[in-house]
Amino acid sequence: MKQHSLKKTELVSFVIASALGVLFHFMYEWTGENAIAGLFFPINESTWEHMKLVFFPMLVYGIFMKQRLQQEYPCIALPQ
Repeated sequence: MKQHSLKKTELVSFVIASALGVLFHFMYEWTGENAIAGLFFPINESTWEHMKLVFFPMLVYGIFMKQRLQQEYPCIALPQ
């Protein structure tokens, strides 16, 4: 049962991270080209800027995995 739960969490997290990546693509424009938003969201169509679409949703996902699942799955991250 444990493995099924982890697989479900992984799938749901992938879908959420993908949806966030799509939303992040437009966020800089939606914030009125805010300079602080430009640190987290792509400001042009370059490959480098689009790496933000992957990095930040996966960073949020990694923090979630560590905080929420480390007790049940110690292999998620190294203990502190």
